[in-house]
Amino acid sequence: MDITYKDQTIIFAIEYKKRKTIQIEIDPACRVKVLAPKGTKEERIVELIKEKAPDILEKINQIRTKDEIIKEQKHKNEGSLLYLGNNYSMQVIIDENVEKERVILEEDTFIIIVKSNEKLIIDIVLEKYYKRKCKEIIGKRVGYYQKYFKTKVKDVKIVVSQSKWGSCDSDRNLEFNWRLIRAPLEVIDYIVVHELCHLEHMNHDRSFWRLVGKIIPDYKERSEWLKYNGMRI
Repeated sequence: MDITYKDQTIIFAIEYKKRKTIQIEIDPACRVKVLAPKGTKEERIVELIKEKAPDILEKINQIRTKDEIIKEQKHKNEGSLLYLGNNYSMQVIIDENVEKERVILEEDTFIIIVKSNEKLIIDIVLEKYYKRKCKEIIGKRVGYYQKYFKTKVKDVKIVVSQSKWGSCDSDRNLEFNWRLIRAPLEVIDYIVVHELCHLEHMNHDRSFWRLVGKIIPDYKERSEWLKYNGMRI
């Protein structure tokens, strides 16, 4: 569906769910989605979109502006790597006789030792390193924050995902996106606590957010960082 506001078109999708209120979401790709209680009339949703049109367009503009900044940063930082929120220089060493391709972090430089200069091979070796470090660090952070919860975590996995930073299922298994290793530690902590809170509250209701805020009072700022920098990591 779409509406027009001051010569600008807002295209939006509607998703009916078991909930009490209407919520408008805008993802990093500037797609607008309305989460509405089952049975909500379409006219009511359109009316709300029109009412919130200035805010929606402003948010979309902010995201696009951030994207441009990120693209410029990517261009400037070509040849550098992100790790725990910091940029490191990258040095590739080609050694056809090396037994094990690997990554070494020395001070402010990532040294990648590979048999070939092919980008695909370098990317694979680097991703393996990131995943290993992600599992190591997130495992420690889960262990640290476990003390706030009576329910114990069953398992922690590092996964590849294009849509989620983390998840928690009813069997107490936690999954985390390996790309989180590129984010600052405080942002990683927010995602860890977010998923741990699902051990107590599976939905994002008020009780859930109260528990998140009790453990990480500035969680909104950390969430905002991820929202605007997620595409960069």
